Amino acid sequence: MDDLSFPNSLEEQWMPFTANREFKKDPRLVVKSSGVHLWDHRGGQILDGSSGLFCVPAGHGRTEIADAVHAQLLVNDYTAPFQSAHPGSFELARKVAAITPEDINHIFFTNSGSESIDTALKIVMAYHRARGEGQRTRFVSRDRAYHGVNMGGVSLAGMVKNRETFTSVMPNVVCLRHTMSGDEPYLRGQPEKGVELADDLERFAQTYGGGTIAACFVEPIAGSTGCLVPPKGYLERLREICDTHGILLVFDEVITGFGRLGTPFAADAFGVVPDIMTMAKALTNGCQPMGAVGVKDMVYETVTEASPQSAIEFFHGYTYSGHPAACAAGIATQDIYKNEGLFDKAAKLSEYFLDKMFELESLDKVVGIRGYGLMAGIDLKPEGAPGAFGTAMQKKLFWNGLHVKFTGDTGILAPQFVATRENIDSMVDILRVSLTDYNVKNSATVAVIGAGIVGVSCALHLQRAGFSVTLVDRLGPGDATSFGNAGVLASHGIVPAATPGMITQIPKMLLDPMGPLSLRWPYAARMLPWFWQFMRNASPDRVDHIADALALLTLDTVEQHVALAKGTVAENLIKPVPTLNLYRNEAAYRADQYGWKIRRRHNARTTILQAKALADYDPTISREFSFGVLMEDYGYVLDPAQVVKALAQGFEAAGGKIIKAEVKDIEIVDGRPRRLILNGDTLEFTQVVIAAGAWSAKLAKKLGSAVPLEAERGYHITLSDPGIMPTGPVMATFGKFIATPMSVGLRLAGLVEFGGLDAPPNYARAETLLKHAKILFPGVQTKHYTMWMGHRPSLPDSLPVVGGSPLFDNVYFAFGHQHLGLTMGPKTGRLITDLIAGRKPNIDLSPFRVDRF
Repeated sequence: MDDLSFPNSLEEQWMPFTANREFKKDPRLVVKSSGVHLWDHRGGQILDGSSGLFCVPAGHGRTEIADAVHAQLLVNDYTAPFQSAHPGSFELARKVAAITPEDINHIFFTNSGSESIDTALKIVMAYHRARGEGQRTRFVSRDRAYHGVNMGGVSLAGMVKNRETFTSVMPNVVCLRHTMSGDEPYLRGQPEKGVELADDLERFAQTYGGGTIAACFVEPIAGSTGCLVPPKGYLERLREICDTHGILLVFDEVITGFGRLGTPFAADAFGVVPDIMTMAKALTNGCQPMGAVGVKDMVYETVTEASPQSAIEFFHGYTYSGHPAACAAGIATQDIYKNEGLFDKAAKLSEYFLDKMFELESLDKVVGIRGYGLMAGIDLKPEGAPGAFGTAMQKKLFWNGLHVKFTGDTGILAPQFVATRENIDSMVDILRVSLTDYNVKNSATVAVIGAGIVGVSCALHLQRAGFSVTLVDRLGPGDATSFGNAGVLASHGIVPAATPGMITQIPKMLLDPMGPLSLRWPYAARMLPWFWQFMRNASPDRVDHIADALALLTLDTVEQHVALAKGTVAENLIKPVPTLNLYRNEAAYRADQYGWKIRRRHNARTTILQAKALADYDPTISREFSFGVLMEDYGYVLDPAQVVKALAQGFEAAGGKIIKAEVKDIEIVDGRPRRLILNGDTLEFTQVVIAAGAWSAKLAKKLGSAVPLEAERGYHITLSDPGIMPTGPVMATFGKFIATPMSVGLRLAGLVEFGGLDAPPNYARAETLLKHAKILFPGVQTKHYTMWMGHRPSLPDSLPVVGGSPLFDNVYFAFGHQHLGLTMGPKTGRLITDLIAGRKPNIDLSPFRVDRF
């Protein structure tokens, strides 16, 4: 019988550096990775904030590397590395030597950073023996140093927990003091003071005799211990002392190597060249276990020339040294770094990353931040035993959607070089939200008007930031517009409604009974001013401006939803699945290039599917359609209404209050809005958020901010027994509607109708969706269905209002998200929370001002 038919107890594996008993009670299993994300066994999406263990700077799931390894294994899966070789190891050595500092031109391959350290120790010994200086038996390391877990690395360790159990280590190891003085807990870049700490090496030379010291091992930036950046002049001074006494200088670049500081190696960043350099981790982008040691020509030549011709010069190596598959991965990785300019990208992203990290300085639980390049350490105030809070925080962050490597109470962030500014924003947002649970509770009381996805997102984020929050809605959470949307998380839903040439298409749409747009003619006169502003936003310059602004709220929508839903039932309803944009043929796609040009400008990841590939991807779609574009970074929810309700339940469970009542008025007390007048009751507040969707305009006007907000009526039909289910959401461009597979059935949503808030639904419009569905899915069953109509809050420039009132410092607006309320809701909630908490938002909110009209 197949063992996989039985549940896995997890007991058989003894996990490394892990509290095994605790972990197996509540495992955190990663089952998938792609780009900058991981996915846990519960289906949650997690941002990889530490590039795995600093291994994966080029992003997960690189097909170039996988294909290279696969091809290599088919041709030559293993070559014994002793007295024979294969071409790949020489090619990889050439590529690595091409980017190492001057004179480091010889590469010895290992299988890990730990093996690289042991290899470097042996090279040092062999070098001095070859020079007739076998008396050099002493090694210098540093307090708080980490050099792997083999016995050589443990001997050099300056972290007590890594060596206290293992007492039989190498003798004659002494440690320099570490460089973290504590005088500057918040330090960006190199400390101004501390160069004198390098003189510890000179003191050792005077105490033990410089001629007895073989080598000094240092991490240019101490990584695993918390990103300890060397003081200015420190590494230069070590180099000088080593040269004076004939000591070899060894840089452990296992973490800092291959672009982490924006240069190939830390040696380049700090302008100090060691004699020996250890490498691993990013050498293969973490895709195959591999390490390496680079040595200067004089070290290699001294060792090799000391042996007789044809004799083995260096009695050291591993069964898997330079393994063909690992070399293939390394070659492909080095090509990616070069071809995509990833080291330069890391350098350019560094400034923004450090800006965002140092925004966390104000948090109560943060007691120190250091950073250099694309690497930062954040020290948390201990609680209980040393490291207990850091361990708890690592778990909390994982379930909140962020992987961070912790050592004790210090988190170490090292984003991937392919990360975007939006990814960095999300990492810092998740850190902030996760840490605010431990902050002193805010005394402010916030009223949030509106319990759709936007309002609930605001309420939940505010609550997590320590505010006392009351949510007010005339119906209930998720029972209005959020009930019936298409459920798609449109990360690149950034093409505004008004585009060049739109005005010529509107009459045709209005006259087409199956078209996507209709207008209640008695309402037409009222719509004229709105339409006039709408068409003024259709110029190319305005469209680009609007798309850029929308991207600020949409690009990381899946990450924002996953983070918001953590700890609630809603996390099981979010599916990071591509959306298919479907065309009848390639000509129809070519005619739609204006929008695709905008999406590509914002780095949309797409996959083209034609004919057979399209049929293979989703066999339910009619063969009448032969061209599709997969939007890779999209997602969807299984039931929009249930997502909002689940978030609201989480809000209530954490102490939030929900009042089902209509807001009749907002009362001004002593010159500031202070009281909601409800039907039969009142509610006092210190801050108020208006997030009532299409009903927000009246409330905003009461507070002096008039906006041209219209109710864009949208319809859906949900087929409860459709007989088929598409692979994922399908955007059918021929009818401008979306078909989404949901837990409640197959939802068909779309259509735009302008008729105000009070006109009754025209369900004949909704029946158009049934006709479209039969065209799209030949096998669909349409006998059993429900119909619905909701009001999307639409402004003529396709942008929402997000920000504070220009008239009252305790009033905030969060409405007008049009058909992207679900997409933008969680990000909007974060931004409103930042404003109320007095933090600088991580994006420019000026495009979303309430007074822009």
